[in-house]
Amino acid sequence: METTFAYIADPVNLEQLYSGFKLSFWSAASLSRVHLKMPPRFLGEVSWESSPGRCRGRGLVVTGNLTRRHLEGLPRRFVLKKLQQAVKLAAARGARLVGLGPLSPFQEEAGLILSRFPGLALTTGRSMAMAAAWEGLRKIFLLLDLEPEEAQVAVVGAASPRGALFSHFLARQGINYLSLLDPDQHRLDSLARLILRDTGVAGKVSTQVARVLSRADIVVFGGDSPAGLSGEEFKAGAVLCDLSDSHLFNGGGPLLREDLFIFDECALEVPQEIVLRWRCPLFPDRRVPPSLAETMILALEGRLESYSLGRKLRIGKVEEMQRLSHHYGFQASGFRFRGRDIPSVQIRRFQKRIKSMTRSFPN
Repeated sequence: METTFAYIADPVNLEQLYSGFKLSFWSAASLSRVHLKMPPRFLGEVSWESSPGRCRGRGLVVTGNLTRRHLEGLPRRFVLKKLQQAVKLAAARGARLVGLGPLSPFQEEAGLILSRFPGLALTTGRSMAMAAAWEGLRKIFLLLDLEPEEAQVAVVGAASPRGALFSHFLARQGINYLSLLDPDQHRLDSLARLILRDTGVAGKVSTQVARVLSRADIVVFGGDSPAGLSGEEFKAGAVLCDLSDSHLFNGGGPLLREDLFIFDECALEVPQEIVLRWRCPLFPDRRVPPSLAETMILALEGRLESYSLGRKLRIGKVEEMQRLSHHYGFQASGFRFRGRDIPSVQIRRFQKRIKSMTRSFPN
């Protein structure tokens, strides 16, 4: 049985979308204005069949003609209209499951979209994004010769829905030294009790942000960053994982430090057992974002349901996506930041720097 899904993919910039065209006669401003007036369009098709032949799938890649900069700078109502048009195009092409991809920050309006398209399921891919972030952290532990059980991990914004869920998930994955940071002391205390009761891990609740960050090996941002962070608070060699929608690092601060490694997404490689037939300029190889991987897995499972939707996700779904990704053979394959791949040479440079620091300052 062939399951049809759609994925709404929006490029980092217009150059990425029109990589095969000569656009030298267009100014960036003119191209952006013309592009915004264009209706959402069909970009390509993803089709596969698993080697046993029991699962087949066909996915449509649609763009709302919005770049990452558009998503951040345009009025929310305008972006929502574009999103609805893209979903309408996907439904007209036969899609019954739609992955929102980079448009997941607009999931609060998903109920309005679903009401206009009966029988259609939406997913943001956030359950897989969290599972993939953990797979990325596991790769980091290997690169730095760091045991997860010994790592000092701090979660900033731990009282937010995403921060609380990922904190709980980290404890269930074996993180023993977990610091929870957030202005909401009451929610932090409740979260710490929940984690202790479920996992036996005694999460440390603290309001001394600078002190905790200066000792943390891994810092995860699950919500808004505390005001006043300059970037000097993090210890040399720290790894920063940004799971928030607020794009915390937009220029200075941590981005200017070469002794920090920052990522916000871990790409996943589609297993070789699945024969892919790509026809989309945004995905030239077998690496896909977690949101697309989640949509593909739901299609492989034949589960046409609104899976990762709503502000409050469930840890059971994150763990289920982790299990299903392992079952189908999806593997962590590279890091991304703000939609761009982090070059492997940059990762090796960071690894070399950290190992030289370890030799210089032995324990």
